[in-house]
Amino acid sequence: MVAVRDLLRGGPIVLLSAALFSNRVTLLIKLVEFWIFFGIYYGYYFFSRWLSRLRQLREIQIASSFQFPPERFSLRVLTYNMFLRPPFIKNNADDYKNERLKLFIKTVIECKESYDILLLQEVFALGNIRQRKLLATAKKVGFPFHARSIDPPLFSRKFIDAGVVILSRYPITKKDALIYSRGNQIDSWCAKQMIYAKIQVTPNRSIHFFTTHMQASYLDSSDDHNILNDKARIHQVDELAEFIHSKIDNTPDPAIVAGDFNINARVRESNEATEYKYLVKALNKNNTSCSPAHLPVRDLLKEHTGQHPSTYADASPRGKPRETVLTHPVDLGTDLCIDHMFYIDTVENSRDGVVKCRLNSTQVEEFFVQDEKSPFSQLSDHYGVSTVLDIQPS
Repeated sequence: MVAVRDLLRGGPIVLLSAALFSNRVTLLIKLVEFWIFFGIYYGYYFFSRWLSRLRQLREIQIASSFQFPPERFSLRVLTYNMFLRPPFIKNNADDYKNERLKLFIKTVIECKESYDILLLQEVFALGNIRQRKLLATAKKVGFPFHARSIDPPLFSRKFIDAGVVILSRYPITKKDALIYSRGNQIDSWCAKQMIYAKIQVTPNRSIHFFTTHMQASYLDSSDDHNILNDKARIHQVDELAEFIHSKIDNTPDPAIVAGDFNINARVRESNEATEYKYLVKALNKNNTSCSPAHLPVRDLLKEHTGQHPSTYADASPRGKPRETVLTHPVDLGTDLCIDHMFYIDTVENSRDGVVKCRLNSTQVEEFFVQDEKSPFSQLSDHYGVSTVLDIQPS
């Protein structure tokens, strides 16, 4: 190695040559690191797409030999934000992601008396194997069909998946997804979207299922930021309404639209929030229904309870938060209704009676943990919403 005093004796030319050589070595190392990262990232991207295609072909094979129940039966449907965010993201000391997923699998997925179709949000795949574990276990215990959010686009600023999943005991014959074009704050890094699955429930009738997790507003953000958050979410409402209508128009099949809309329907000043009304109006295409072949959109939870019950940051009648381990401190006791389940029936299905929504079955699922030794009292910071669909084979 050349000593510093020798470089000084050689004058500026030697010093410049040494500096240029050092810079070239550093640049070369950086380029090698970049191409290694590039190869791993995009190799995984294309491998996951190839694997997804294989799973889809396997599902088609299973669907071709599926035996539908010959008699009247019921479908239990659940929408649930599971609050399983990527690693290192947490509200408080610990989010207990792995522990809560394990308990959810044990008490819900593996329970044969549980649900038939699950619409799940915040089951993020980035940097962990929880989503894969959920899908693998579900497949083993009677959910051979699933749809999941599509990967973020290549060469975009979005690098976090949407974490949205549909699990089904019945064949999924069509799948699609819409990535929202707008997002703000941390949500702009996530490929937030609505996913779609057409699920066949009889040889001649299907149900359209849509689920989403939309742009959030944050109580610990500035008013300026939340104005942009609200605008992004309204734009997402317009996009999802157009996407839904493109799938359900000119079909006799009813639809379920559910998920975490981050649109609070509960307000003290009036019966319903303006943004919630805008959502319902958009689903109806600004008319009494979205088309002459469809009936008006029904909010199932509101119809059953006569109000918009709390689904997030619930509080007791005295205002005490019912959950404090998972919920963000600024949200405690805010008592929001942001998880919704809408039903869009068709004139033909209503007349034939093949699929009927059992109104008195729709309810909030709190998923409280019964084990007193558990460090968390709920399976998520959200409540779920469930309903029952009665199917009469034609």
